[in-house]
Amino acid sequence: MCARVKVSKTAAIQSLLADMGFSSEGLGEHLFEVNKDEQLFPYYKPLATLFVNSQSSMDLALMNWGWQRPWDESKRLFNARKCSAKGQSIWQSKVWGDAIRQRRCLLPIDCFYEWDQNFPRGKRPRYRVEPSQREVMSLGAIYEINQAGEFCLSVCTTEPNSSMQQIHHRMPVMIEPEHAQEWLFSEDQHAIDHLMQPSAEKKIQLICESNSTESSSSQSNDKHDESETEGRPYTLPLF
Repeated sequence: MCARVKVSKTAAIQSLLADMGFSSEGLGEHLFEVNKDEQLFPYYKPLATLFVNSQSSMDLALMNWGWQRPWDESKRLFNARKCSAKGQSIWQSKVWGDAIRQRRCLLPIDCFYEWDQNFPRGKRPRYRVEPSQREVMSLGAIYEINQAGEFCLSVCTTEPNSSMQQIHHRMPVMIEPEHAQEWLFSEDQHAIDHLMQPSAEKKIQLICESNSTESSSSQSNDKHDESETEGRPYTLPLF
């Protein structure tokens, strides 16, 4: 589901942005240093995110991870599914539809974390998922601006590739640098759908960081991730 990420490799992230055609000199360094070396999760601290500004140019902004709605008391609007359990696509969604058409963005990170759903809650091994061919990666996301003028993002998720399928039924959309501008600027729904396909296996590697014998203190530290994001099926009335 992608409920925790890490941002620490500032220089590598700035290099990634340059490969996307965006220079983050000065501004980018400040934004990425805000939460450097922390493991970040939804509704916690903002993340430096690449988006298209009102002048139709690529820009960076700090965005809160997770949308807020009065009916979403459990705060679970931090991932936007490409397709719901009912087979309805993100394009048809009353929550995500406008954003996927008009407000796509990219979240550059070192890696994300996932818990193996084959184990009982509280005993799930944690995996670090990182790129295998470069130091950092970018996740496809969408955003909105709330009434307070704050940017809020939601990471897009899709079906897992065969590696991720071993531990989870979804994975975040990963956008390669050469497709970044297409993700940000394209008005072609079919092109965006194509970019939301699962990442190729060779692009990522899964590293187990914990196991079922982890200490009770470690389980306590991971309680937010498992209880709020991994313990229940995604059943919000989004469509």
